[in-house]
Amino acid sequence: MKRSKDTFKLNYQYRIVPNKQQSVQLNEWLYKLCRIHNLMLEERFNWWDCNRSPVNACSILVTHLPELKEQPSYYSQKRATHWSRESHHHLYDGVHSQVIQEAIKRVEDTFNRFLKGDFKRRRSGKPRFKSVKRYRTFSFPQIKADCLTVITNPHKRKNGEARRDIADINLPKIGQVKVIYHRSIPSGFTIKAALISRKADGWYITLTLEDKSVPSLTSPEIEATEDNSIGIDVGLEKFWTSQV
Repeated sequence: MKRSKDTFKLNYQYRIVPNKQQSVQLNEWLYKLCRIHNLMLEERFNWWDCNRSPVNACSILVTHLPELKEQPSYYSQKRATHWSRESHHHLYDGVHSQVIQEAIKRVEDTFNRFLKGDFKRRRSGKPRFKSVKRYRTFSFPQIKADCLTVITNPHKRKNGEARRDIADINLPKIGQVKVIYHRSIPSGFTIKAALISRKADGWYITLTLEDKSVPSLTSPEIEATEDNSIGIDVGLEKFWTSQV
């Protein structure tokens, strides 16, 4: 569970059962996204190899310094006029545009953690090119709130208990996919994004749920007085000074 400024966010994972045609399409998307991932990473490595040498590492009188190239960014790599769109247009056909943009964003985040580190300045290892077997996830950063359809199962179990509800989710360019709806979405939460994962036992979807009705927490203003204030004297055992 994650709480932003005025909202709560939850991640619920369900198993999905795509049909044979949808399974082929999902595997084809993973193959194309893996190729796009490697192409975007290759372009960034080419820039890094040509621009990582500092000026004071070699003599400018002996070694020729090439012209600096512009660093590839998320916005430059996702443009439709990018070189990879022209020479590798078959990788972009049939795949949702936002899914491709999210895959490129993952490359940028991984490469930035390698160069600059995270918010604590901790750098990760050098990004690696991925094979098709190691590329297992893709995400829809935006998805309609009413994409999930849940129908109450009219049948009962032998012991009289109600069976699990029947659910389908409408994924862009994929269609209606059956969902093993083992737990219901809490009231007040809406679906914001979806992550598709291929695992050893099948396909799974992780839904990002958001609730904007959660009130913001504000700390009460308390005026310090003699009645509600406490003074603590820690004491001093050792005191050390030095003169320069």
